[in-house]
Amino acid sequence: MSLEIYAQRYEIGANGAATGYMGDINTSNPFYFKNYGGGLFVKYNLDPTWGLKLSANHLLISGNDQDFENDHQQIRNLKFRNQITEVALGLDFNFWTYFDSRHKSKLTPYVSVGVAAIKHDPYIYYDQNKVLLRPLKLEYDEQSNAQVYPNWNIAIPLAVGIKYKLNSAWAIGIEANYRVAFTDYLDNVNRDYATSLPTDISFPNITVGGANPRPFDTNDWRYLADPSENLNANGGTARGDGKSKDGYMTAGITLTYTIFDRNCYCWIKR
Repeated sequence: MSLEIYAQRYEIGANGAATGYMGDINTSNPFYFKNYGGGLFVKYNLDPTWGLKLSANHLLISGNDQDFENDHQQIRNLKFRNQITEVALGLDFNFWTYFDSRHKSKLTPYVSVGVAAIKHDPYIYYDQNKVLLRPLKLEYDEQSNAQVYPNWNIAIPLAVGIKYKLNSAWAIGIEANYRVAFTDYLDNVNRDYATSLPTDISFPNITVGGANPRPFDTNDWRYLADPSENLNANGGTARGDGKSKDGYMTAGITLTYTIFDRNCYCWIKR
């Protein structure tokens, strides 16, 4: 009869990653990484295989039609940036028994699934000014109503990775994580071109015009609604692909420190 004893423990860590997005601007390239982000996490190991992880991340994503060669996007000319604040709870599964004992593996691949709350607000830099896009209501639905959407949403993170223990306390790893967001407005693109200026919006209090400064006005709104500068003809036609979900992804490294709880109980496998 063999006896193996495992102690419960906690981990804390940090991650840094390249960030990307998929949606109405990037419809098919899973390697569209343009920005960076990072965060912190704490993990409770249920046993050497399963663990619960609470994480907080701040991630910048962006997209630009000019990055793609098809004629439609070159003419449409939309772009955006978005800073996503994310709090997630995930369940991790290690494929190999992962422990600091000399009898157990120091290396393991793993997968993770969870749920996240995200806060986001897409914007662009227009004439060197940061302009939030959501309050401008640049799109209409099929009933010609201005599209309104919340800046809080839910996402489902799906991750794969490999981690390696350097010693009993420290570990490094690599991880790729794709989040399915329950919104199609990470890029502020979803439905149809606007047919008219909404009556219930306020223009940003900024100065534009370069050498001939002036306040932001209706012409600027029309340009942001349709950077191809053909809103009269495009109004009411499709601006986005109409799908219900965008996504965003990270690929990067993790650094983890293990905290041993001397007062915790152990569980025994015989």
